[in-house]
Formats: sequence, structure tokens, C-alpha cells
Amino acid sequence: MKSAYTFRVLAAHHEFIVDAAVTPGTPGRYSGPPEDCYPADPSEIEVGGISMILGTRKRVIEWDQINEKAQGKILDDIEEQYSELCREWR
Repeated sequence: MKSAYTFRVLAAHHEFIVDAAVTPGTPGRYSGPPEDCYPADPSEIEVGGISMILGTRKRVIEWDQINEKAQGKILDDIEEQYSELCREWR
């Protein structure tokens, strides 16, 4: 089930506000009989909109305007924040 969230992340010396849809992953099973084992499915993150904070202003930008290293950092931070939310809900 995909859910929409807004995340605040720091990457490439800038603060970003990211609207993203997250589909939760599922844990794998690695013990027991081989026929009962299966790999984990990672969470899927779909970035809908992104804004960069510049001082007191917010500027809407396109995902492809951000370099790959910063994109990776943003996605990692979103995954981490989402995991923290899930732990809080338990």
C-alpha cells in the first residue's frame, strides 16, 4: 500500500522538502527449509515534488536538477525517516 509523506532532508549543503510516495518493503525469510525462504523486497520511493530551501525562501525544483550523489543521499534519508516512522507506529 503506497502512502504519501513530506520529508525534510539535508544533502549537498542544502535543505530540501520532498513530497514522496512510499510503498513499504517486506522482510525476507532466510532460515528454515529452503522452500520457505525468500528474499526481502525493499521499500519503493517515488518522488512527487521537491523544493530547495534558500535562506527564508522555498524554490520548487525538478528531481533531475539534483546531482546523483545528492539524489542518493536524499533517498537514503527518506528511507531512514520512513523506517523511524514505522518503528514509532508499532
